[in-house]
Amino acid sequence: DGIIAGAARGSLWEAVQRRTGHNPSPEEVGRYLSGSREDPFGTNFGGDPGFWATVRAATQRQSHRLEASWHPGPNNDLEIRCRGREGRPVIIPQASDNQVIRRLRQAAQEYYLASLLGKPDQGKVSHLSAHSGMSNAFVRDGKFTRFADWRFIHRARLGVLPLNGAMRWRNGDRRCRRCGYVSETIPHVLCHCLPHSAAMQLRHNAIVSRIVKSIRTPGSIAENRRVNGVTGDLQALRPDIVIRDDAHKKITIIDVTVAFENGADAFIHAREGKKKKYAPLAEALSCQGYKVRVEAVVVGALGTWDPNNEGVLRLLGVSNYYASLMRRLIVAETVGWSRDIYVEHVSGNRQYGSAPPTGLGGSPLDAPADPEAPE
Repeated sequence: DGIIAGAARGSLWEAVQRRTGHNPSPEEVGRYLSGSREDPFGTNFGGDPGFWATVRAATQRQSHRLEASWHPGPNNDLEIRCRGREGRPVIIPQASDNQVIRRLRQAAQEYYLASLLGKPDQGKVSHLSAHSGMSNAFVRDGKFTRFADWRFIHRARLGVLPLNGAMRWRNGDRRCRRCGYVSETIPHVLCHCLPHSAAMQLRHNAIVSRIVKSIRTPGSIAENRRVNGVTGDLQALRPDIVIRDDAHKKITIIDVTVAFENGADAFIHAREGKKKKYAPLAEALSCQGYKVRVEAVVVGALGTWDPNNEGVLRLLGVSNYYASLMRRLIVAETVGWSRDIYVEHVSGNRQYGSAPPTGLGGSPLDAPADPEAPE
């Protein structure tokens, strides 16, 4: 409304004029609203209208978080500058006043995300989980997530679970209470503590099962079996999934790994490790005239989905509809298994049977496979 905007502008200019003693310029108005302490705004003054004093104080209070400040615009109006994506500044002109709330909210998100990522002990999971929206999809709607998983996952991602090796400001025994390892940390419990190897295998198998049911590429599918036609040490290798298409002389080897989100390069190292492991097998099969491709599906132990998995899903012919559902199911099931491993570790009480954990009512995590996929 033009009348309201004019009244607000007049009130603002009047408040600044009381400080300057003359009709202020847009630059002086911007300095005032930004909380400048330089003359003539550095001295205490009790004559400001309450609203503009509040705006000035709020801008000054949030300046270090949002990097918010007021500046003169091209038409003697005012514009707001604040923190943008990846630290780049964003300018909000007066004509785009409907964007102010959204831009300031984004600036706050960027500040707190940067603060979290800057913490070497708490930000390493976020370095990876922030790369894919699927890793945090359950935060918005809670689908396929148990209340117990919800209570677990946020503390686990922030590294504040009460484990011996994760206790800050304490000099007590840091050894693992189950296997005696030197430091009882979240990565150790979820991925390396041998008493939980059966649960870790079930967590891994749940992911493999989801993927196998969704494959639509031609060829015979072998799950966790030795590859025919190789000799020596290669006979001991048992890839999670092998798709053999003798008609087109193609073999696709897929191996699944659940890696802990230990920094930005954790998934890269996990994927390269799998490819390196099966490179000799691929070379031996290539000598038999097959076109061989080795890929890996990497999922974080705390429910992080690796964006590089998308290429593997396309290679396997997974339909777009089921791929969207399968990602969420895999993330939810992985979080559920990790929660059960942790609770069993600290309590000593078995948390699972032979089947993977289920959602509320027992049904959400038992969603059917892609109806278009072959049996």
